[in-house]
Amino acid sequence: MTFKYNAFSIPVITTDFSSDNENLEYNKAFEKLFLTNREVFSKSKKTFSESINKMINSSLFHWNGILYQVNKIEEDEKTNSYIITPSENSVALSFLWLKHDLINILNPIIGFSDILTESEEIPEDDAQLIEKIRSNSQKFYEQVQKIAALQALTLNDSESSSGKYLMSDFLLELNNKLRVEKSIEEDIQLNVVDNGHVSDRISNPDFRFAFEEHFAFLNNHQTKPSIKMKMHAKDDCLIVESIFEDCLLSSRQVEDLKNVELYISENKAIQRLQSDPLNYLLLGELLAQINGYCELSEDKETVSFKMCFPLLETLKHEAEMIEIIESTNNKSVNPFDFPPQILEELQKLCSGFHGFMILDDWEDLTSKMASLNKKHNDTNLEQLIKDINMAILAFDVEKLKSIFKNCQLIFNTKNDKNVTV
Repeated sequence: MTFKYNAFSIPVITTDFSSDNENLEYNKAFEKLFLTNREVFSKSKKTFSESINKMINSSLFHWNGILYQVNKIEEDEKTNSYIITPSENSVALSFLWLKHDLINILNPIIGFSDILTESEEIPEDDAQLIEKIRSNSQKFYEQVQKIAALQALTLNDSESSSGKYLMSDFLLELNNKLRVEKSIEEDIQLNVVDNGHVSDRISNPDFRFAFEEHFAFLNNHQTKPSIKMKMHAKDDCLIVESIFEDCLLSSRQVEDLKNVELYISENKAIQRLQSDPLNYLLLGELLAQINGYCELSEDKETVSFKMCFPLLETLKHEAEMIEIIESTNNKSVNPFDFPPQILEELQKLCSGFHGFMILDDWEDLTSKMASLNKKHNDTNLEQLIKDINMAILAFDVEKLKSIFKNCQLIFNTKNDKNVTV
């Protein structure tokens, strides 16, 4: 028997029955994964050969928490090879299942610490500790979102958006959001040489989150709060280049970010993946899904961050500087106008609802709202239910916070806590 799979990095085993006895040969990958402890492999007093055959005669088998798929190759009448790969049905995707529970546990911590940080009666030392809890909880939440988003990439690939989104609108929205959140102190100086429509995949929460996070990361390392952006077309792509002057990134930070780019463009392995490069990886992979890319360069203390978006439609116009107008009306408003009877019933229904972004609580609330609306058929209530459900499905906690804040006529925390529905 000639074994020809030694160079394979995935486990392969070959069985040969050309002689009276069965011969087995396997490569290093198989040995490393399955045979580091033969006693464990052949437990229940089965012989080594029997254990091997039980494995390869199954199309799917479980080993150390992972399901493996077995693909058979017939070499000749008496020789077969078996290539073993992790199954798509493996618990390797279990983090996606756990994400919901992790966020349910984490969001009340963030919610309570948010409230406590606004209190003026807490001693300074305690306030600093509470702020640390709030900050670390928020960072943990963001890491959970990024890891889950990366694991979900292959699941969402077939559902990629196919619509169009005007790039200048996206950048204006970015400016306004960062201004509202006080992530930037001055409006972005946006120089539009060319404009056009790109994939509306950029409107999805995961892309916005990754882009805004990376943008804020670079901005936080500036000594001067000034950002210049230029948008121009090149080779059927729309290039968005952001210039961060006096941006003090360490050589280690630049190296980590460049390693992410090499991982995507040249398949170079990443040795270390921490918070900021993890987010950059997510952004790069999302851009790669629409055949775009991102690139970071550094010249002394100036950092240039470039993103390329394939153009779906070009808009012909004269070059211009877009004056970004900040629309930051912080006044709490109710976007839904409900008749008095429905409003009263909604207030009773939501009595005591704290809005601490526990997804199960929100899901239960929308179920009750849907039951209430069966007798009213109110279009505004139907839209509110739809908005909440979409935020739940997208794990968009910021959207839920916005709904809770803008609908204070419904989510009135001063309602009688003893009201029952």
